[in-house]
Amino acid sequence: MDDRTHALLAGLAHELRNPLAAIAGHTELLCLCVHGPLLPKQTEILDRIRINQQHIAEIIASAVAYTDAVVGSQRMQLETIELEPIIERRVNALADQAGQRDLRFSFTGAAPDDPPGNMAFPRSSTPVRVDGTALGTVLDIVLRDAIESSRDGTITLTLSPDVDVATLTVATHGSPFSVSANDTLFAPFEYSADEARYRRPLALALPRARLLARAFGGEVIAVAEEQRRVLLIRLPRDG
Repeated sequence: MDDRTHALLAGLAHELRNPLAAIAGHTELLCLCVHGPLLPKQTEILDRIRINQQHIAEIIASAVAYTDAVVGSQRMQLETIELEPIIERRVNALADQAGQRDLRFSFTGAAPDDPPGNMAFPRSSTPVRVDGTALGTVLDIVLRDAIESSRDGTITLTLSPDVDVATLTVATHGSPFSVSANDTLFAPFEYSADEARYRRPLALALPRARLLARAFGGEVIAVAEEQRRVLLIRLPRDG
């Protein structure tokens, strides 16, 4: 993607946001009965309009974020950071969202009585050389994918720090990836019929996560397993 294409998509996103904002505003006025009382069926239709308006807005935001990652408009500021605290912050920030789906994060090696909304990792130190903001986005995307896809109550995180690379494994009992997942999962809007049921907001998210990780020397990989849905985040160690 060249700069002209990026500018075109950014301009298109801006032009689409204006009418969407108007749709949202007028829908809200109707829902508040500013122009008179509504019949139950009219309220139901307005709710559908509002849901679809929000869905389109999410797609636009994802498309802009993805194109930004493609052209590398986010300038990477590499720094040495401790990996455990940033993972812990992202997990705890998403704990309520996971709880709404009766899900709980579990970290391999953590105390069994850790509360789901305040999960403390084992006392360890894994320095990595990354862009902290970009890493936070990558973690957020992968963890949200786990929440959206999980079919049971546990999302398991495992950290394996090797000499040169630290690998975070995020596993759920969601839809397992196929052997060809790395060819399709990280391409925009290419996903199987089974995944289409939940991946709409994430259609551009995982491709963006891989682009961001690669920009600071990391990687995001899908692993084919029979029973589990597994994503790996590989990060360069300091030094």
